[in-house]
Amino acid sequence: MKKTIIENPIHYFERNPFVVIVTWLLAAAACYWVYDSIFNQNDLRTINPLSFFSVVPASVLLYQAFWFMLNPFVVFYKDRMEIQQSIFHTKQWHFLDLKTVNEVKNGRFAVVFNDDESERPNLIGIKPSHIAPTRETLLKLVNENLKTRSK
Repeated sequence: MKKTIIENPIHYFERNPFVVIVTWLLAAAACYWVYDSIFNQNDLRTINPLSFFSVVPASVLLYQAFWFMLNPFVVFYKDRMEIQQSIFHTKQWHFLDLKTVNEVKNGRFAVVFNDDESERPNLIGIKPSHIAPTRETLLKLVNENLKTRSK
């Protein structure tokens, strides 16, 4: 039997509460509309097909709202960084692949890889006050990794 290793995060940064609240409101509205259009009828044999097919998007939106509430936006582990934007989009960067972190403008930053390609992470949904500490933490961990690589 394979033993799974659970990694503890070194540091994490939360989502913008506005994004979480808006997602919850949209999920509540979609679930209420589905419930109201399916179950608040005199005859359950005549269900509107649009409301029947809306159950899946409402369920996904509700699951996304729970996921936003329970998962942080950026998680730093010992050897990598994860940006968990949504249930459909998660990005991982291993510190071995990174050379440095450059500041672009407005507190945003770009990640430079070992082959001198750069990429700007999509940070829509993170608290604005957490952008600069995210960059500083990433730069610190990349520099520590560069020191261990050079030995």
